[in-house]
Amino acid sequence: MNRKEVLKNLSSYRKFADLHLEQISPDYNDPLWKDGTKHYKVQEWRYFLLFNKINQLFPDAPGTVLDMGCYPGDIGILLRGLYGDEPKIHGSGLHFTEDFQKKALQYYNQLFYTELDPENPLADKKNKTTVDLPDGSVDLIIACEIFEHLYNPLHFIRESARLLSEKGTMIITTDNLKYIGNILGLFRNKTVFSELKNSHIFMKSEWRPHERLYLKHEIAELFQMHGLTVREHLFFDNHYEYYERLPLKSKINQTICKMFYVIPSFRPRHLVVFQKG
Repeated sequence: MNRKEVLKNLSSYRKFADLHLEQISPDYNDPLWKDGTKHYKVQEWRYFLLFNKINQLFPDAPGTVLDMGCYPGDIGILLRGLYGDEPKIHGSGLHFTEDFQKKALQYYNQLFYTELDPENPLADKKNKTTVDLPDGSVDLIIACEIFEHLYNPLHFIRESARLLSEKGTMIITTDNLKYIGNILGLFRNKTVFSELKNSHIFMKSEWRPHERLYLKHEIAELFQMHGLTVREHLFFDNHYEYYERLPLKSKINQTICKMFYVIPSFRPRHLVVFQKG
């Protein structure tokens, strides 16, 4: 299938994703998810929207791409499948195992071990805090589900602005603070962040929990401070219900939440497209 056929609907995208990721994407070994659920399947709506947006913005191919927080490599693998050898695809992030690097470097041109949240108390001071690429050398930066994990996002935004070429594009996805499930959850004594035992107060592992969730205008304000202007903003639903193992009470709560999605700002996630300059 060519790129247009792959992205015309979710069904055709699923076939494409299965072909490229079924054998290599990590499993979700968690009772929350149905048996055999893999990472790329849970993220399929996000990826489907992301790649459709990239295809709109780059009908030929982006020249140089940086996938920030690139583990487990799904985005680079799918980009390579959609665009072939033409774009240079780089990845940055932390905790690259030997197995991950071996797999990822079949699709990514380079991997950069980089701490983009140096003010985080868990940050290792020995790690580099900048991506080893020249100023203005990247045409497209992708940062999916990273922003909410940052203790202080300003360094991350500054580094992104440095790397982007003039009129370069950045796309992020992140959780929406105004999500109706968050609002209704407060009435049930449920936090909008990770549960206390899994929060940054107690969790000192390589995986960093959510530090902050943002409203639409807050995201725009932070990026605008560094010369990155919102070109487009979408609220979307990841449709986790296809793969979640939910008790009846949770299914009812989810159905109630979805009734509010007619108001876009009540949906669970942001997808934001920025342009430099």
